[in-house]
Amino acid sequence: MIQTNLVSNSIKEQLKQLITPEELQPNSIEEVVKLPPFFEKMKACARLCETTYSEIDHSLQNALVLRRLQQMTNTLMLNPLWKERIEQSGLKEAPRDFEEWQQLPVSDKETMNDFFMGDRPGMVVPLNYDGFEVVASGGTSGSVPVETVYSLPELDDTYKIAGQFMGQYMLPDFLIGNDPKWIINTLADYQMWSSGTMVGGVLQKIPNINYLAVGPMGKQVYQHMMSYKGPKAIQGVTAAIARLIEIGVDLNEEARKSLRVALYGSGVLPHRNQLELKELYPNLKILSYFAATQAEAIGLQLKAESSYLAAVPGLHLIEIVDDQGRWVAEGEEGELVVTRLHAHESPCPLVYT
Repeated sequence: MIQTNLVSNSIKEQLKQLITPEELQPNSIEEVVKLPPFFEKMKACARLCETTYSEIDHSLQNALVLRRLQQMTNTLMLNPLWKERIEQSGLKEAPRDFEEWQQLPVSDKETMNDFFMGDRPGMVVPLNYDGFEVVASGGTSGSVPVETVYSLPELDDTYKIAGQFMGQYMLPDFLIGNDPKWIINTLADYQMWSSGTMVGGVLQKIPNINYLAVGPMGKQVYQHMMSYKGPKAIQGVTAAIARLIEIGVDLNEEARKSLRVALYGSGVLPHRNQLELKELYPNLKILSYFAATQAEAIGLQLKAESSYLAAVPGLHLIEIVDDQGRWVAEGEEGELVVTRLHAHESPCPLVYT
C-alpha cells in the first residue's frame, strides 16, 4: 500500500508539471494567446498514465484539473474586473487546493451579462484578436438573456472530446452493423442560440457516424430522413422527441426498427411518452442529454436502465454547491455550477446553469 501511494504521488507531481511554471502564470495577453490547449495536456496525461483520459483514476485527473484551475485564476487576474472579483473573495493568488477554490464567487446570469455583453469587459483576450464565436441564451433558466464568448479552436477541442466520449461509451452498443450510421440533430441553429450549434458540434465529432443537421422538422422531412438505410440516433428537446410518436405513425417497419437511440433534453420525457415511443420503435433506447448555454455536454445518460448521468472527463469542472458556493455533502441538494476547462482566452468560472 505504501509503495502504491508513493507511485500515485509521483504521478501526481508529474501531472502537475504538464502545465509548466511558465504556462501556469501568464504575464500578458500575448502569453495567454500562446498557451498550449488544455486538450494537449489531457493527451499528455493519458500517455503518462498509459490509458484513455476518461479511465484515469479520479485523484489523478483532479491533480491536473486543479493545476488548470490555478492557471485559469492567474489568467483571470490579468483582467481588472476579474482581479477585483477574485480578491474580494479573500484570495490574492491562485487557490492552493479545492478548498480555496470554493472561496471564489459563483457567476450568475447578471455577472455574465455585465462581463460578456456590451463592451465585454470581462474578456481576458479582446475580440479584436479574432477567432471567437458568440452564442446566446434566451434566458430559459432565468429572466436575463446572455451571450457567451468562446474561442473557436477551444470549442473544436471540446467537441472532439465529448464526441469521442459519446462514441466510446454512449452509442457503440446501439449503432452497429455494416450499414451507414446516422446521428440526427433537431435543435434550432439560428438567432445565435447555443443549443443547435454547440450540441451539433459535439454530434458531428462522434467517430464513424454520419451527421444530419435537420433542425425543427415536420412529418415529411422526418419520414424522408427515416428512409435512409442504416441505424439512427436522434437528438432533440423533450417535446420534439415526444412528437416522434405523431410524425412516425405511418413509417414502415424497417424504418421504425432503424431508430435505435433518442437523446432528449430541456425537461423530463414523461413515462407515458417513453412507453408509446418504445411501442412504435421496437429497438429504441431513450437516454438523457443534458447541456446548457456555457456547456455543450454536462450530463449524459449512458445506460437506459440507470438514470445516472455521466460527466465527460476533462471537459468541465461540475460542482453542486450551497448558497455560499461550498460543495454540498453527497445526497444533499444544491445548485449546479460549471467551469469550462478549455477557456484560455475567455474564461468564466463557476457559472450557474
